[in-house]
Amino acid sequence: MSCLVLLGWILPLCAAGTRRDLFYYIPTEDAWQSLLANAAKISVVAPQVFVVDESGAVRGSVEERVRALAAAKGIAVIPLLYNAGFSARTAHAVLSDEGKKRRVVSEALRLCEENNCAGLQLDFEGLAQEDGAAYQALILEMTAAAHQRKLAVSVALGSPLFTGSMPLNSYASSFGGFAVVSPSLDLEEVGRSVDFITLMAYDHYGRGAPPGPVAGYPWVEQSIRFLLQHVPAAKISLGIPFYGRRWCWQDVTELSFSAVQTLLQSTKATLRRHPWQRAPTFEFEQNGCRNIVYFEDRESLQEKLRLVRKYRLPGISAWRLGQEDPGFWNDVPIVRRPAVNLPGPQPGRY
Repeated sequence: MSCLVLLGWILPLCAAGTRRDLFYYIPTEDAWQSLLANAAKISVVAPQVFVVDESGAVRGSVEERVRALAAAKGIAVIPLLYNAGFSARTAHAVLSDEGKKRRVVSEALRLCEENNCAGLQLDFEGLAQEDGAAYQALILEMTAAAHQRKLAVSVALGSPLFTGSMPLNSYASSFGGFAVVSPSLDLEEVGRSVDFITLMAYDHYGRGAPPGPVAGYPWVEQSIRFLLQHVPAAKISLGIPFYGRRWCWQDVTELSFSAVQTLLQSTKATLRRHPWQRAPTFEFEQNGCRNIVYFEDRESLQEKLRLVRKYRLPGISAWRLGQEDPGFWNDVPIVRRPAVNLPGPQPGRY
């Protein structure tokens, strides 16, 4: 029997329909209200709260209300550990110094235990290509030390796929009609080491890009297929977006589902669904600018849940609570919990 050890429980993964879903959280009221309302359907909450600075110091804490709710509902808490500002300079300062890397490991795991967490997720972004090997070393060191303390470690990785129109260079190849920028990590080794990988299959079109879906269907599917060449399906959590984006020339803003609905009503724009991107979109004129909006709704998110089932992935990692279409929760199963009274989460494996 394939099983998942979570907070000291043995939870069978082989049961039909069993899923484990992670939801990202930031300390805002909309995120809190979503967590509170949907706790029964959340396996893991991942607050973005542990920050690494250039000295290798790690600071942050999980809100007491989140810790209390997680304890009461049996939700695993796995905070994000990220480089301040997603700065390449900060990441390089830490990764290029062995003493600082050791400090990151020590302080991050101490904070995990102090905050009664099940583990953490490494989410260093904006790294220079040359820092990839050092980041991989940090991942492996963190995982080995965490497992000794019975804590889980995961890593959030962006998709290496870009649009097919992107010119290939010495660092790129092609996959399924998309350009692939060679990952700076050995995905096989990382996959063997960590408990799971969140594939951040979003931001396909973002700031600095022309208008397009945050997570178009073909790009998301090919991102999964690419990672499956290196990492077993059982260790891949599909990252999905709850947000959308609005383009007005080079000005790009992020929008929650609620904000999108307000904009639709105020502009009386016509909603349409991109046929092969499988994403809702609309356009309108305002202040001399042609505004283009792409976003995620229940229907587009259902398409991504179908990919989870198609490729037998264990679940999703959704960014972020409070931004979602409320209808999405109708498609998320209630988490199967042990029929016991728990004093609160204890350190365990995801």
